[in-house]
Amino acid sequence: MSEVSEEIARFEQELERRGVSHNTIRNYRLDLRQFATWFEITNAEAFAAAAVTPTDLRQFRSHQQAVRKFKPATVNRRLACLRTFFD
Repeated sequence: MSEVSEEIARFEQELERRGVSHNTIRNYRLDLRQFATWFEITNAEAFAAAAVTPTDLRQFRSHQQAVRKFKPATVNRRLACLRTFFD
């Protein structure tokens, strides 16, 4: 299992422990995988939570808004996922 998959699996287990709904867990898993892929492409390095900086998060938000043209609700959900993951 890759490091990304292991981190996501631990995150999912924590969400389940907290009683988060299955739909939210599924969405957060997809959001986190998308962020990890974006991180790897943008930074040319493997995703590791410890390597993520506040600048990365701001750039991801900008990418979601300007390049991907996602609606504010989608961007906000993805940011909520990342806040939960990094807390």
